[in-house]
Amino acid sequence: MNKKRTFFRIRLNFILIEIIICLLGIESKAQNDSMLINEWKEIIQIDTITIYSKGTPFNIDNFMKLVLEDNSLYQSFKNLHSKEYKASHEISVLDKNSRQTEFFSARTTQHVDEYCREVLYTLKNQSKGYFKRSGRHKYYTTEIYDKLFLPQGKTCKLVSSGKDEDVAGIMDTYIQKIKRIVFSPAKKTFIPFIGDQNMIFSPQHRWKYNFKLRRIFLSGIEAYEFSISRKPEIQHEDVLIENMETWFDASDLQIIKRKMIVKKQSLFYDLDIKLDISTKKIEDKYYPSLMKYKGDWSIPFKKREKISFTTFF
Repeated sequence: MNKKRTFFRIRLNFILIEIIICLLGIESKAQNDSMLINEWKEIIQIDTITIYSKGTPFNIDNFMKLVLEDNSLYQSFKNLHSKEYKASHEISVLDKNSRQTEFFSARTTQHVDEYCREVLYTLKNQSKGYFKRSGRHKYYTTEIYDKLFLPQGKTCKLVSSGKDEDVAGIMDTYIQKIKRIVFSPAKKTFIPFIGDQNMIFSPQHRWKYNFKLRRIFLSGIEAYEFSISRKPEIQHEDVLIENMETWFDASDLQIIKRKMIVKKQSLFYDLDIKLDISTKKIEDKYYPSLMKYKGDWSIPFKKREKISFTTFF
């Protein structure tokens, strides 16, 4: 019985990690559905300013095709792999009343040499109970964060394959699997006990949402704001993504900001996750500039995790 319970707990943990990684991967899942493009007039609410911007009709078909196939946000994070940069990391572990119980704070610099990159600490501070006594991670969220943004040692690109891998082979098989889930924009992601509810553009799920498009100025940048929100008459348990807002730079249609809310309550999950990402353009490439995460989740046989972090790049 204990072995079965342990296997079930581990399986749920892995599934939950997949959900969090899919969010931290920050990638638009390409759901190339030509029907959506052809039926945009019936699905998307568009303001007059957007349609006739500067006297020229806006091509919504091309815009929706870009939305479905876009991977510019993921690419902005990938661009960091070959860029020397400084970053600040602030992580807070909270109790049920949102009071801080543990913390981690750091300043880092990434150095790039030939085909390798390495993140070095210039400042690091943490509470006594942030890690286990063994030095291992106490929380899944912080372990995932370290894997993605604070890898230990050098991470090198294998020239023959073009894939990022640790030359020492430290990166485990499961993280490789997660990378395939997150960084394959044309592939459907199926999450056990949740199914394909992340596929919000698919015929099975898009009718549950309101889609709106308008032209605005965001921090002085002319942009297209594309918002997706759960319809009021749709029950929370029938969706995974409650709300997602994406801002595209009007000059090149690159993503400059995304905010999303994910909620799910079921026998196996209790999730409430908020994500906020901003990017910036340096020369001819985009890079992440800010990432905020607030997560409150629990699964059977595992203590609830309520963690927030803010990262400036």
